Amino acid sequence: MRQIVNALLYVVVGGIQWRMLPKDYPHWKSVYHWVFCKGCGLSASRMYGRAKLDL
Repeated sequence: MRQIVNALLYVVVGGIQWRMLPKDYPHWKSVYHWVFCKGCGLSASRMYGRAKLDL
C-alpha cells in the first residue's frame, strides 16, 4: 500500500506519465487501477487533481 501511494506521489509531483513510472515502483497499471478503480475511488481522483493544481 505504501509503495502505491509513493508511486502516485511520484507521478503527480514529477508530472510524468503513468507509463514512465520507474521499475522501483509496482507496475504502472497496478498503481493506476488501484488508485482510480479499486482503492480510493473519487477521493483519489480529487487528490490527484488537487495535487496537480497545487504545483
